[in-house]
Amino acid sequence: MMNYVRGQSLKQAIKLHGPLPLPVVRAAVHNMLSCLHAVHRAGYVHGDLHSGNVLVTDLKRGRLKIVDFQHASRKGTCGTAPAVPRLGKVAPKLAPETATGPLTDRTDLYGVGYMCAAMLLGRDPRPGEIALLAQRNPASSPHSSPSVWEVLATATDPSPARRFRSAREMLAALRRARWTLP
Repeated sequence: MMNYVRGQSLKQAIKLHGPLPLPVVRAAVHNMLSCLHAVHRAGYVHGDLHSGNVLVTDLKRGRLKIVDFQHASRKGTCGTAPAVPRLGKVAPKLAPETATGPLTDRTDLYGVGYMCAAMLLGRDPRPGEIALLAQRNPASSPHSSPSVWEVLATATDPSPARRFRSAREMLAALRRARWTLP
């Protein structure tokens, strides 16, 4: 079933508005992670999560819809799914494993981390920029809240094993994070 959704892609919204206000970014990321939690619990990995596949239905409230499930894969009993074969090189906005697989929930979390950084910066992050921002804005002590950039660096780590295990785990880390701009 297909439904018409009024709105624009997140990519278009970022291009039009530049950096989005922190409350909007927080709400949007919470919305995305809640949606992904449901997708992952249903046994699927989106596999192609980027700002062109997220529609903004209410920018002021950070309301979004995840679309384009043509690359979605059903997870097996071990929690992995095969990657849909792609032509050419994988774009930086997608997790590296989307080219060859296996895909896991962590693959989609990479996309959320990348999109969150793009919303905060008002543009796509340059290669290595998220990790650099995390180094510049670290937590002041092991017991203090991490910076949002540290959370995003974990989400976009090239190694899936070093990313968050689930949407709920990433959401919990973001709730503890200090949301400051670079």
